[in-house]
Amino acid sequence: IRIRATMTNGFLMGLFAGIGNGFFGIGGPPVALYLFASVPDKKSYLATIQAYFLFCNIHSILVRSLHGSLQVSHIPIILVGWVSIAIGTYAGLKLFSKVPEYVLKRIVYLFVGLSGLWIALQQLL
Repeated sequence: IRIRATMTNGFLMGLFAGIGNGFFGIGGPPVALYLFASVPDKKSYLATIQAYFLFCNIHSILVRSLHGSLQVSHIPIILVGWVSIAIGTYAGLKLFSKVPEYVLKRIVYLFVGLSGLWIALQQLL
């Protein structure tokens, strides 16, 4: 998949990401694909997508909290998730520096595809 870095494509990928985030809590795949065309190298890609997720997650937390979706009873589960994410991020950053850019792109495409497949299969099973 090759998406050109244009304002229109950025808007459309953002729109798809917003719809995906609103429906499923998953807005990243369209943005992950779009950003490959928008940034010059893998370090810029990683920094840009992390900033994107930071702002989107803050927005999602605020919106869902204001609508009563986030409850105090969810906090222990969230904390376990944060610890897991921290461990995974540390391991991922160790691997990141060793992976060539063309391989990273293939890994991202594979991960996006498998994530979509997993979500679809969960609804069928």
